[in-house]
Amino acid sequence: MNALRTNGCSKRFALVAAVLLLLAPLIADRAASASSSTREYLPYLVTRAGTSDVIYTLWQREGCVTRSCLRLERSDNGGRTFTDVTPPPAAPIKVGMEGETPLIDEMTFVNASIGYAVEAPNNGRNWQSSHYFLTTNGAHSWRRVTISPRVYNFGVVVTNRYVYALTAECATKGPPCDHFALHRAPVGSGAWTRLTIPPTLLEPPFANLALAGYGLSVWLTAEDKSSPYPGVLATSRDEGRTFTVLLQQNLQSPGNCGLLPMSNSVIWANCWQGMGDDSVVYSHDGGENWQAQSTGPLVVGSVDAFDPITAQTAYFVNGSHPNVIDKIADEASRPTVVCSLPKDHYWSTLVFTNARDGVALTLNDGPNLQLWGTDNAGKQWRRIHV
Repeated sequence: MNALRTNGCSKRFALVAAVLLLLAPLIADRAASASSSTREYLPYLVTRAGTSDVIYTLWQREGCVTRSCLRLERSDNGGRTFTDVTPPPAAPIKVGMEGETPLIDEMTFVNASIGYAVEAPNNGRNWQSSHYFLTTNGAHSWRRVTISPRVYNFGVVVTNRYVYALTAECATKGPPCDHFALHRAPVGSGAWTRLTIPPTLLEPPFANLALAGYGLSVWLTAEDKSSPYPGVLATSRDEGRTFTVLLQQNLQSPGNCGLLPMSNSVIWANCWQGMGDDSVVYSHDGGENWQAQSTGPLVVGSVDAFDPITAQTAYFVNGSHPNVIDKIADEASRPTVVCSLPKDHYWSTLVFTNARDGVALTLNDGPNLQLWGTDNAGKQWRRIHV
């Protein structure tokens, strides 16, 4: 009997061990999920939906790299209150590439309902590619829209009629991604067609293409790779069908100048100058001429965050005075103080829907990413959590 009992216990032990072995991955996943659930959600992307009062904020749980760690919040009143909507269906970050990489690289909205999101290029070491997603119902659901099997995203912009995507084609084995292409699709669709990029922008010494659009206008910028890094600007007034190319000495950057058009004529350009420094220049004639100053609040090293609210008003944070928001009408006008900001933060993003309502993002190291909101023109600020 003892022998039978011992044999029976051994069988039961073996059965339990086998079950535990099968359940081990599930137990590990749940343990990892439980550990992750204690980590804080950090704000990564903040965007205004066109010219509406709607603001979308994308959050990702610290140290987590799956879609379940994303939260997308929508505010219909300029950031006063937020509600949960559905985040884009991004793929997990590949093993070994996690770091602090966000799952979504870019998000832009035509209006309160129609928007596009771009997955971060995290598909492995052999080649990098970006997946594009579209919502037409205010981020309650998303669907994937494919340009081609393997493209690296260099920017998506939207106008009332079209969405434009600047990409590079990626080889199946090994870097780099090259063969730049400009694509266009009617707003709300994924029916992409290819447009022609002016050859000048694709030839040495120019590099670092950037894209912008407003109304019927589309702009492409590139920078000379040798000092003093003059820029070249290609302008289309017929929705990307034809371009006029001009060398622009005031669009100088060792990286690129991102254009921020507020109308077909009023354009701001935020030009990266290296070492975390930015400068901002202004055009009142659609990019043909640019105002730039050697001194002043928008010169190199002084612009931490910049937000054009209308064609007549832009808000910004001057790095020499990081605890206030200034407003300015154009490059040559005198700035005035709008409000104070909470101290001891690096303010990287401003998104205001009007002079009263808006949010501000701090981009400090580690888990110190924070989102703040105001509904009284900055007289008081409140910390926003999810």
